[in-house]
Amino acid sequence: MNITKRVMDYIKEKGLSVDELTKATGIAKERFCSDQTVFSADEFMRICCYLQEDPYLFSIEDNAERIGIPKNPAIKIK
Repeated sequence: MNITKRVMDYIKEKGLSVDELTKATGIAKERFCSDQTVFSADEFMRICCYLQEDPYLFSIEDNAERIGIPKNPAIKIK
C-alpha cells in the first residue's frame, strides 16, 4: 500500500472533513477526492502537520496496524 493510500484511509477512518483539510493545508479538494492522487512530499508533510502525526506512521508498514490499516504481507518496507 502506498503512502497516499494510507493517508487517505486514515482520513476516512478518523472521519475528517475534506473541506477542513483543504482549508488548513491549502491542498485542492480534488486532490483528496481522486483515486489517482499521489501526494507530493510537500503535500504529505502539510497533511502530517495538520493531523499532528509523525510521517513515519504512514511510511512504515508496522505502524499501519496502529491506525487500523491492515498489513499487506506481500509488501516489505526496508
